[in-house]
Amino acid sequence: MRLQKLWNPVWERYSRLKAQDINTYKRLVGITVLFLLLYVAAWVSAGNGWQIAAGGSLGLTGFLLAVLFYWESRWILDSRVLLSLFWLGGEGVAALQLSRLQTPWTTQTWIAFGLFYLTFLWGRQGVAQWCLGHRSEERTKAGQTNLFTSSRQKVAERVYHCIVVVAVLSFLCFWTEVVIMGYIPLFSKDTHAYNYFHVTGLHYVTFSCMLVHPLTLIYLMEGGARGKKRIVFLILWNVMALSIPLLCISKFQFILTILLPIMVYLLYHRQIPWKRILAGAAAVFVLATMVFLFMTARRNYEAGYLNGIFQMKNQTMPLSLQYVYIYIANNYDNFNCLTQALAEGSASYLHGLKELFPVFALTGLKFVFPGLVSYPTFFTIEELNTLTILYDAYYDFGLIGVALFGTVLGAACNGLEFLTRTSGNPVGKLFYGQMTMYLLLSFFSTWFSNPTTWFWFGVTWLLLLYVGGYVPGQKNR
Repeated sequence: MRLQKLWNPVWERYSRLKAQDINTYKRLVGITVLFLLLYVAAWVSAGNGWQIAAGGSLGLTGFLLAVLFYWESRWILDSRVLLSLFWLGGEGVAALQLSRLQTPWTTQTWIAFGLFYLTFLWGRQGVAQWCLGHRSEERTKAGQTNLFTSSRQKVAERVYHCIVVVAVLSFLCFWTEVVIMGYIPLFSKDTHAYNYFHVTGLHYVTFSCMLVHPLTLIYLMEGGARGKKRIVFLILWNVMALSIPLLCISKFQFILTILLPIMVYLLYHRQIPWKRILAGAAAVFVLATMVFLFMTARRNYEAGYLNGIFQMKNQTMPLSLQYVYIYIANNYDNFNCLTQALAEGSASYLHGLKELFPVFALTGLKFVFPGLVSYPTFFTIEELNTLTILYDAYYDFGLIGVALFGTVLGAACNGLEFLTRTSGNPVGKLFYGQMTMYLLLSFFSTWFSNPTTWFWFGVTWLLLLYVGGYVPGQKNR
């Protein structure tokens, strides 16, 4: 009787689904089966010591699924496309096991990586579809009748105000940190000067500088004033913002500074020829490589220092390739270190403390109750301490945490994609733009248990409230 009460609502909801909704689930089941077949093949290959086959299989899986999802949506920023290319592609790179730091992955590691991808797809395409239903026209119409009260010209002018405020505040906070810390990392002879350059609280605002460039792009795309005086000031604000990651020698922040305006540009131009995309990607790669080499030189590494850290099996591999490989691959192996520690009993699950860290940090509770954040983090080597997006979810609740995290993240991406399509508030593009960065760099950081991420989301929300919106198609007046 109880089972019948539980089952009836589910059956009634299924019965109301349209044929298009049912086809969505059928496609999702087919994709799940395809993924599992290719993923298990990679797992078996790795178990037999065929690392090249394992890495190739995972890379091929990510590429095929990315093409499939792109063919369906015709959108390069589809969250499924990004996760397929960069999460599965990164896993394929790591599975090659080209460094002596790497060890065979545990069963839990393999399951967690695959489970995250599948639950993301079901959350993005299945759970969100189930909860919201296939009513895109009604939802779009509803979304265009509430928030839009200003003219496009006023909205653009408010975006400019946001550019000025963010640029000036971040620049002032940076120089305040310089005064307090007593040095600028770029001109310091200390190899790890950039690691210690931060003042609690101020550093969040300092690195909000990355919002200046996409806001500038939004301002220009929304038809903001372009007189000579305004252009000069726009250049000034952007130079101020760009100088901060360079003076801090922060490669991580520099990547975000480049990526976010690119993501926003792609949100404005959904249909871009592949030749232009490839040409742009090549230009960004060359620019990023030059800046990375400059930053690496300014960090004053001793001769052979990086070779000693990377411990590549092939010592003749060019250092630039070693850097790219370790930058991607070692994060997956850091996750493997965590699963090994938990399996051996040298660590225990934290039951939410890891993922609640942003609350402890932003409220100052970590200073009042230091025990809340006093837990070990497991790496292959101390110098290579970046993590995957899954690390904290697994540390808290194991595979259950990974499944829940993937499902919620997928559903959230579905909601943000909808808002991006329907909102007349251009700052809303910054939300999905940030999300695309986190998916693109899913192999690199825990992102959503990082307080800086939520600080940026909070700042974006305040900017969105200030800017307001306009009815799409409305003329300036």
